[in-house]
Amino acid sequence: MLAQTLLRRFLLLTLATFILFVAWQAPIDAAARTQVREDLARAAKVFATARAIGATLSVAQSANVDLKLFGTGVGVSPGQALRPVQEFVDRFAALMLAVSVAFGIQLLLLQIGAHWVVSALLSIAMLAATLTVWRGRAPMPRVLQALLVFMLLVRFAVPLSVAANGLVYKAVMAPEYQSAVATLEQSPAVKIEPGPDVGMLTRAKAWFQRMADAQSAIESLLRSASDWADRMVRLLALFAVQTIVLPLVFLWLFWRACRLTIDSLAPMRVQSR
Repeated sequence: MLAQTLLRRFLLLTLATFILFVAWQAPIDAAARTQVREDLARAAKVFATARAIGATLSVAQSANVDLKLFGTGVGVSPGQALRPVQEFVDRFAALMLAVSVAFGIQLLLLQIGAHWVVSALLSIAMLAATLTVWRGRAPMPRVLQALLVFMLLVRFAVPLSVAANGLVYKAVMAPEYQSAVATLEQSPAVKIEPGPDVGMLTRAKAWFQRMADAQSAIESLLRSASDWADRMVRLLALFAVQTIVLPLVFLWLFWRACRLTIDSLAPMRVQSR
């Protein structure tokens, strides 16, 4: 019994010293901020690419091929077939903006967790828990346990989650991201030039030629749209994992680790003599 008590005290003192050192020295915070900024830059790049594709589609959709014969104008808008594609791209851009906001929130949470007030509150909770366990005369109050777990989460959950998220991205997701972005950046452009003011027959021939060119360009866009949809869905899945799935998984794992550690070191009942 004495050996177990001494071992518990030694482990708790070692763990408390390590936690307080990491909380005040913050060796992981700088790396976590760098990782979040890189994630935010990737999301912003995809958002900008999506907006550029949307602008191309908007120009192609609104372009008219006009023919004036006998003073009467005849206009055709072949780009209207691109309306569903543009709506899909606009929704994708809106979701990527939300992803960028999520990374911005992570950066803000990192700044909050690294504040000296959080480290001070964690130090107070850790010292109170260490003294309670060291004396061993009474179980650690559940309020103190909850406060200690909460402060550990506030101080370390976000930077550790960001670091783990970055490792997963570099090991698994980076090739998928690079391939998808490369495909989106190779979007074709549609240009419909006005015809010269010449004779009626020449204008008619030029009109049909421009119609054929516009139709060919729009068909090229429609063929590319299938690749865009696939890549955009893949990117949404990738960023959803980064901003929702992995943070929740890492948060739960860190919470469980904190609870198990405290339960193993803190006496849950008064030991009978």
